[in-house]
Amino acid sequence: MRYSLDFRIKVLRVKQEKELSIRGTARYFLISPATLNGWLHRLEAKKPGPKGSREKSIFVSLKTMST
Repeated sequence: MRYSLDFRIKVLRVKQEKELSIRGTARYFLISPATLNGWLHRLEAKKPGPKGSREKSIFVSLKTMST
């Protein structure tokens, strides 16, 4: 299943703001911990999607949010 960009941003923001664990966040949003872990690894690795893709914006917005 592919999740919308808005949903992924919401999940990652809630995790960060509430300082939840991966497992706790996944349980709260009824998603797989592996899915959430994948999103986090992509964010940490600073590997945004192809140039100009919408996928890139999730990582840019979350990176700027955390600074």
